[in-house]
Amino acid sequence: MNIGKLLGLAAVFLVLFLVVGRLSQATPQRSLGALLGGLVASAAGAGLDVLGHRLGWWYYVGASDAHGPWLVYVGVVFLEGALALLGWRLVRRYGPPALMLLVPGAALCTTAADFIAAGKPNPVQVIAPGPVPKVGDFLLWSTITALGLLVMRVFVGRLTGAELQ
Repeated sequence: MNIGKLLGLAAVFLVLFLVVGRLSQATPQRSLGALLGGLVASAAGAGLDVLGHRLGWWYYVGASDAHGPWLVYVGVVFLEGALALLGWRLVRRYGPPALMLLVPGAALCTTAADFIAAGKPNPVQVIAPGPVPKVGDFLLWSTITALGLLVMRVFVGRLTGAELQ
């Protein structure tokens, strides 16, 4: 994947973050908390990518085979920030059990996206065959999504609040 495609991916996730922020009516403080959660989640994801590489589950094509290109992680900041805002809004509307659907649902979608992208010509990531890398990738995305939500909660406060209008 070339730098133009990576920039495009990061831009798509930035737009997604802005749209979710607007639709969720997030305050600037909540949006900043979500971005901070996305930043921590992305950094943790880079570390978990290195672990996955050392376990033989995947490797990256490019400057480092242990972790993805840095522009991927910039995009993940915005994606996880959008998921944190979405999680905040879902918890306010449906209560904490909503996270039991959001976290694995987001992980399932992002894991599927990883495997689809790895199957394309000139992939950024090459994933080993078998169920273990699939489970590992799912657990990676579940972990960082939950971490992003947790960081936003610590930074901004409770996910629940006044009744929605």
